[in-house]
Amino acid sequence: MPHKLGHVAFHVTDVKHVTKFYCDVLGFRESDWMADFFSFLRCGPDHHTINLMQTGSNRHFHTAFELRDWGHLQTACDYLSLNGYKLLWVPADMVSAITCLPIIAAPPG
Repeated sequence: MPHKLGHVAFHVTDVKHVTKFYCDVLGFRESDWMADFFSFLRCGPDHHTINLMQTGSNRHFHTAFELRDWGHLQTACDYLSLNGYKLLWVPADMVSAITCLPIIAAPPG
């Protein structure tokens, strides 16, 4: 079980338009930008809750969950792999390990 939801990342066709929607309609605040194609938005104390990257498509990219520590990461990886989920990425350093769950191939649907 994750400790908390870290962030949700989306690919979008118009990052400025979608950022404006999240801020003006839903009350998010801008935390940061990478150039003019990647925004980081927050609705709480964390640096970002949602990130939006302009790529020419509209789709969910990934969801990150925070874990307690390295042992929690190992348990989560074991659980996921034993239940048939293919691990696509696992953090290589301690900072990443406690802030996100490994990226897995999600089930269809």
